Amino acid sequence: LYHGKVPSEGGLLDDVRQALVEMLAAEGVKANVAAVPYSDKLLRDKLTAMSFTITAPAVRFGPVRIEGASEAFLPKVQRIADFAGENPFDSETSVAKLERNIVSFYEDHGYAAVKVQAEQSGMPVSTADSIQVPYKVTVQEGKTYKLGLLRLPPGAFVTQEDFSKVLNPNTNTFMRPSLGALLMVIDNCYKAKGYLDLAVTLHPQFDDTAAIVNYTIDIDPGAVYHVAYVKFDGVSDALRSQLMRAWELMPGEPFDEPYLSRFISKVESQDPVLKRELVGMLAKYDITADPMTHEVNVVIRLEK
Repeated sequence: LYHGKVPSEGGLLDDVRQALVEMLAAEGVKANVAAVPYSDKLLRDKLTAMSFTITAPAVRFGPVRIEGASEAFLPKVQRIADFAGENPFDSETSVAKLERNIVSFYEDHGYAAVKVQAEQSGMPVSTADSIQVPYKVTVQEGKTYKLGLLRLPPGAFVTQEDFSKVLNPNTNTFMRPSLGALLMVIDNCYKAKGYLDLAVTLHPQFDDTAAIVNYTIDIDPGAVYHVAYVKFDGVSDALRSQLMRAWELMPGEPFDEPYLSRFISKVESQDPVLKRELVGMLAKYDITADPMTHEVNVVIRLEK
């Protein structure tokens, strides 16, 4: 209907947003619509479009019907689908995430070639407090496999030796506990060096005769993110000073994401005074990463 650039603010954008509100109202849905910039991750967060999103009422998965799952797995797969329905529905990500979660569940049980497809099964239904979008999920379970070889790209920051630390040599069944742990090794290694946009792609090669699956692993690290500032909230000035003295991740350095999870336990183990000060406190982390500047702001809130 329209080919050209759309402004990120102003009258034209407001007119489009209002037209969408009126179209929804014509379908019996009274909703608030917001316009926000949309960036394509594959283009390294370059602004490519404006996204129009229903902000109220909440949009969620409606009833999700599972087809093709075996009797043993059906209740567990249905629980995964029901859990997805508790979270806000996003047409860009929710369906793919549901499919991935179900695939991961089957991979946990050795079904490396499982196929899962989710598709809308009817028109959205407006209720008193939400908009429900019904879906059907079709599962083709396939057969079980054992985990074979893992081929890393040249120059990867991880090695086969890193993998051997988390593999269970006595495991006779397939994989995902092992494969999931291996992917976590890659994730931790790269994100410790500031690669927050890390993308890991697995290319399976199936040996049906031996019931083994080998993987070629592609790693796209993206840009390095650096620390912009660090702030501790909810503490006294004296305690804030103590924590900042113990903090090692300085502005300008690559952002080490795993460092956050071990910081509090590390200072408690090394400093008895700080350990007493932190008794009964729960740490919450607000991490804001700017995809344009590749800078990260860190706010650590300590609450009783």
